[in-house]
Amino acid sequence: MNYNELVDFIQNKMKMEQEHNYQPVFIKTLLQNSGTATKPQVKQALIEANPDIEVPNDSHLTAQNALLRRKVITANDNSYSLNDYGTFSIDERNKLVNLCTDKISEAATYASKTSRRLVLFSVSGDASFAHFEDTMQKDVETTKLSQTKMKQFPKIRTWGSIPNKWALSKWSKLKQGDILLFYKDKQYITSAVLEGTEQNGIVAKEMWGTKPDSDTTWELIMYMKPESVKTANVDYQKLNKFLNYKDNFMPTRTLDFTLVRADATKDLEKRHGSLENALSSIGFNFGKIVTIAQGSGAPGCDETHSCFIPEELHISKGDTVTWINTDTAAHTITSGTVSDGPDGRFDSSLLSPGAQFTHKFNESGEHPYHCLVHPWMVGKIMVGQTAVSENYLLLRHNMTRDNPWSDEFGKSYHYGKIANYTKLTSDSKTIWYDRQDGKYVFLGHGDVGDIQEDQLGDDIYAKMINFHKFEPPKIATEELRGKITTLPNFNNQHSILPITKEIYDEIVYGKEISKSNVKTFEDDPLPIPTPEDLKNGYKKISDELLVPESKVIEIVTALASGRHVLLAGPIGTGKTRLAQIIPTAFWESIGGYYSEDYTATSDWSTQDVIAGIFPKMANDKPLYEIQNGCVVETVSKNWENGINGGNRSYSNSTSSASRGTWLIIDEFNRADIDKAFGQLFTALRTRALKIPTDQKGLSYKYLKIPEDYRIIGTLNTADKHFLFQLSDALKSRFAYIEIDIPSRNEFEKEIYYAMKNAIEELGEDNYESLVAFDHDNKRLDKENSNEEFYTRVLQAYLFLDLVRIFKKLGTAILKLVYQNLLVGTRITGDSKLALDNSLNSTLIPQLENLSRSALGSIQAMYSKDIAEFFKNAYKNPNRQSYSDDFAKVLNYLKIQNAQRLATEFSNGSLQVDNTSTWTPIKTAQENKKNEFEQELIQLKQSIDEIINSVII
Repeated sequence: MNYNELVDFIQNKMKMEQEHNYQPVFIKTLLQNSGTATKPQVKQALIEANPDIEVPNDSHLTAQNALLRRKVITANDNSYSLNDYGTFSIDERNKLVNLCTDKISEAATYASKTSRRLVLFSVSGDASFAHFEDTMQKDVETTKLSQTKMKQFPKIRTWGSIPNKWALSKWSKLKQGDILLFYKDKQYITSAVLEGTEQNGIVAKEMWGTKPDSDTTWELIMYMKPESVKTANVDYQKLNKFLNYKDNFMPTRTLDFTLVRADATKDLEKRHGSLENALSSIGFNFGKIVTIAQGSGAPGCDETHSCFIPEELHISKGDTVTWINTDTAAHTITSGTVSDGPDGRFDSSLLSPGAQFTHKFNESGEHPYHCLVHPWMVGKIMVGQTAVSENYLLLRHNMTRDNPWSDEFGKSYHYGKIANYTKLTSDSKTIWYDRQDGKYVFLGHGDVGDIQEDQLGDDIYAKMINFHKFEPPKIATEELRGKITTLPNFNNQHSILPITKEIYDEIVYGKEISKSNVKTFEDDPLPIPTPEDLKNGYKKISDELLVPESKVIEIVTALASGRHVLLAGPIGTGKTRLAQIIPTAFWESIGGYYSEDYTATSDWSTQDVIAGIFPKMANDKPLYEIQNGCVVETVSKNWENGINGGNRSYSNSTSSASRGTWLIIDEFNRADIDKAFGQLFTALRTRALKIPTDQKGLSYKYLKIPEDYRIIGTLNTADKHFLFQLSDALKSRFAYIEIDIPSRNEFEKEIYYAMKNAIEELGEDNYESLVAFDHDNKRLDKENSNEEFYTRVLQAYLFLDLVRIFKKLGTAILKLVYQNLLVGTRITGDSKLALDNSLNSTLIPQLENLSRSALGSIQAMYSKDIAEFFKNAYKNPNRQSYSDDFAKVLNYLKIQNAQRLATEFSNGSLQVDNTSTWTPIKTAQENKKNEFEQELIQLKQSIDEIINSVII
């Protein structure tokens, strides 16, 4: 590579992984060593250039592979040489060194701007939870530890990891200000803010010892200030939904810990101001937060009051405030005014980007503060008396679900020795409430009279006096909900919640928080999307799914024209996800529609779809209650008063109100269509649901189906004959639309979507060393991907493509293969073994119902002789059973005269012993076989076993 080419490469074509400066350091080291350097020299240079992170032992290989592909260097046994170094003048060499220095600086700047990270740990195992109790739930006194930089703090909390290469790679990216979440038994039980890291085996052994029968310890240490460690009680699926993870994703000890994708945390910070604010919205408690906004290092934020957010914070005496520096500049938090100077109450010293400062306020009054470095930045903390009163309480009363407590509404509140039970006293003022679809619904208010306990004290009854029922119930605004959920010691699981007098008065006497704040509108037909709506909607779908635009428009057209939709197609084609995105994306301009998913089963009946009477036990007595089915449940959410109708209202099923709620029924055809949906077809025609009721004098009541309400069903079938099995009533109300697998000429795009979604669902972004993306062209970036891994990615697709000859499987199946391939390669370092495991565990189960002919064709195409297979099949008495598969293979191999050969095979006129018949087939197969990895032992064995198990 000549001088000008090398300049262009460094300035324009060099692609560096996030925070990595390996390539420019590599080239600079060679330039400073007369064009040649030993491998130990390069490794040492990488370590010295990255003093703040642990550089992996194989880091030079990452840069080496990229530079070798570009022909920048030559690798020798124990050294590297810079190609064409001898042709560079001294001046050119110096300029190249300066370019590398600039590039190294650019990487450092990028790293400083990288968002804080969110890190998920599992403490589910007995040993890990014991460590958690010792050093995360209790303070560690640093005076008792050997030499460590943690001694700058008298007390700390700590966590550690075993230094395998995957943990080391992730651990090295952690920095001050990152948030750690700890998981156990389907709950996140603790949050903490990282203060720093240290690799120290001696100190780790002092805190945790070693693994059994090993000298290995958890030496990758993370330490936190005790005040940053907060107890939590957040359901794991709630966090998964917030992060767009799979519902059942949970961190495991297998990969030690999970780094949430950097772009995901950056998006959370952008939308909420800080990670703490984002996580607080789903139930984590970080106390009182002030964010130092981005751009505060320059004048102007003072004019918009956006230097400190909020600029003025009202708290209670005894509260702790945490300032978080999300800016790229350093700042101070110094008490006092700019004009009078510091008053000595508190001072953070210099806060670097990502750092935090906390202070507990024990004095009432006004506490101004400012930044010494940037004096235009000013803020104020207003400290009042303690805001929470034990005499004002919210009492949870479960209206609709099974309830172990036997309340008498408005008369007697039944509870036990649960959280906050001692705060429910005879002088308490209470508001009864329930939570429905994530909303706080206030039912009435009253004072507590006598408190009565049974003899054992297990059952306690608070008798109500002066109780007033809210008619209709009041629904909390988002603002009020925020006030409740940010109270000190708030816990969503507690049935008894202390509140402030301010909140009590607001609910009982203050702002009108029920009907007047629920926006209502006329029940109008579903609007027809504009061209702009179609463009924006398809853009959102194409960010995630590979579905033709024409097919999406066909679905939207059917919905807009008043029909419901059945999406049919092979497994894994994205039907359910498509059904979820469309209601939101194509009607976003009017608020979008939220959809709820239900999965049909073979025992579904009218009760599951409309409603029915179900028995239940309460206090050992049988009771019967009305239970709504999926249609009534979703239709009711479109009306102001639920199943009692009223005006159309915006749904609050999501964090932001939507235009209404639709229904998605997965695996529609698993149900007995007539038995389960017969009444629904009548209701869709009359637009009125006939619902059983327990009201005296009535057997049924009617609920109108909104004009814009839609049902989208999905069917895992590609059999068009299923269409003819559907009743006329169903076909007249549902448009039947098929979603096929992507065509073979879109293989690059399909691989892109499958790999992108695989990494996103794994919840980590530490796969840069294996695969790179060309997002503009929606394909993998072959040049910057690991060469061996890229080959495995193609081989996985090609084997799926072979299977698709006989059984259509969608992109979601390829995504599952890639997830196994990614994780397997990281765990074992052996991509061939990972490929074998992933194909064997994901695709083999899909082959079990194929015919012997199809299975034999796959086996022969992959590892044997397809020509010999069909030559023998032709001579078999059951020749006809192979005819269709022979035609499929000919088309797959793109054989000329495929139609003629297939016909001759079927009618018995094929020149079976003529070499010219089979030569093109043999040649085409050899070309295909070269694309497969032949040494996949498990895959071959599994195919053999399936074939042998098929009854002839």
